[in-house]
Amino acid sequence: MSAAEKIQQEIQPNMVADRLAEAEGMLKDEKVRLPDEVLEAVVKGIKNISEKLEKRLPVYESDFDFMEELERFVKLGSQYGEAMASLKECGLYNPEDANPKDEKPPTREEVIQIMGSKLTKEQKEAIRRMKEPVLQIVPIKTMTNYLTVLDNNTPIFGKTGKRLANIWPSTEAMFERIDEECKAKKRMVSGWKISIIEGSDLPNLLNGENERTTLRERMEWFDENYVKKGIDGIGFKNWILLQILKFSKKPPEPIDNGMATIINGDVMNNGFVSTTLWNNPNRTIFMRDENTDNILKSVGFRPTVNIKISKPWYSKWIKKK
Repeated sequence: MSAAEKIQQEIQPNMVADRLAEAEGMLKDEKVRLPDEVLEAVVKGIKNISEKLEKRLPVYESDFDFMEELERFVKLGSQYGEAMASLKECGLYNPEDANPKDEKPPTREEVIQIMGSKLTKEQKEAIRRMKEPVLQIVPIKTMTNYLTVLDNNTPIFGKTGKRLANIWPSTEAMFERIDEECKAKKRMVSGWKISIIEGSDLPNLLNGENERTTLRERMEWFDENYVKKGIDGIGFKNWILLQILKFSKKPPEPIDNGMATIINGDVMNNGFVSTTLWNNPNRTIFMRDENTDNILKSVGFRPTVNIKISKPWYSKWIKKK
C-alpha cells in the first residue's frame, strides 16, 4: 500500500481499538525498552490515535505507520535468545565455559539500543523487504573455528566423523584473508558483530535484479543498489551460523537446497566469487568458486545488514535508568 493509499484508507473504530490494544500489549510485554526514537514515535502515534477517537475523527492506515518499527524491533529483539542459544549449542561460544580473554557478547538490551542508534533508513528498508529477517550475534573467530562447529553438527544427519562441507581449494585459500580482514584470533573471541540477514530457505531474486546477466554484472548491480547504501552481501561466517540454526530445527530445515547463495560479503579471488549449496541426497555442503563471467540463474543474493561493534563497548548506547 502506497503512502497516498494509506492516507485515504479509513479504519473502522472497532478495528482501531484492536490494533491499539495490540501496540500497547507489545509495549507492556517487551521486557527491554525500545530504542528511544522508536519508543517516542510509538507513544506519539498512540496518543494521536487516542485523541482522534475521543473527538470521533476518522483514523487512517497511515496513522499506524509507527507499528512497522515497533513490530520490527520486538521481533528482532525476541530472536536474541535463540541466537545466543544456538552459539552455545553448536560450541562456538559458551558463556559458562568461555576463554577469560574472550570479548563478552552484547546483551539483548544493548543489541536493541545499538540497532536503534545505528540502523539507517536504507538499512531499515532492506530489512523490511526481507522474507525472513534473522538476527545474528556473530563472534569474531577464525574460519577453522566455524568449519569445526559446522562439522560437529553432522550427527543429526548420520554423518558422524565426516566432513560436512566439500570445499574447493580455491575457496579455502580465501579463508586466511577473511580472518585477516576481521582480525580473527585463534582460540578466542576477539570481538562481535550484529547482523540481520535474509534467512529464508532459498535466496530470493531481488527487486530489479536481472538473472539473465553475468554474475559480474549482477554483483555490480548489487554493489550499486545495496552495498553503497550500507547493505552487504552475506559472508561465510554468517552463512554457517544460519545453516547451523536451520540444522537445529526439528525436523532440520537446511537452506540452499537446490539454489546456491552468492557469498559476496567476503573477499573474492581473481574474478571468481564463492557460492554455497546444500546437496540433500549427499547430505553435503558445497563451497565452491564460480566464474563471474558466467550466467547462473540458480544462484542468488542474501542481503545482510551488519553492525560492527568494538570497545569501549556499549556504555555510550545505554542510558542509565
